[in-house]
Amino acid sequence: MTWKNSDGLTLTFGTESPGPNLVGEYRLPGPKRMIEIKFDYTNLPTVAASTTVISRLNALPKNCTIEQVEIYVTSALTSTSNDITISVGTIDLDSASNGASTSIVNAATAANFTTGGTNGSWKGSLVNAQTALTGPKLLTWTVANHAATAGHGAIRISYSEL
Repeated sequence: MTWKNSDGLTLTFGTESPGPNLVGEYRLPGPKRMIEIKFDYTNLPTVAASTTVISRLNALPKNCTIEQVEIYVTSALTSTSNDITISVGTIDLDSASNGASTSIVNAATAANFTTGGTNGSWKGSLVNAQTALTGPKLLTWTVANHAATAGHGAIRISYSEL
């Protein structure tokens, strides 16, 4: 069952509960924060599916700027073909407006999910752009070309609140 409370937040419970949360938020020194998305090949969205909201429990806040994105690999991502790509982006809290599916990670390849790294050629347009978000944003992800067959790790997004 889904219900919207008086604050406009969507609550789900019973058979519609969202399941385990893949996203956690950490406080860093000063005004910095980090959101960590745990990924495993079994919890990635299906290939060619619509852009999928990763978690409704964690969002980037209004007026934050994204400073860094890191792909941290604990087990290399493999696929039936090397042309798999994974993108991470943002969308408004209504899950419909102002979507930017590649604004944080833009088509990172299997090789990127083997070696990992920080702010690589796959970084999205919001990373280091010094552009404050105009409203809170949910995180989304998309898988293109082929499905993953193994691999896990984390995508870490560091941001500052203004």
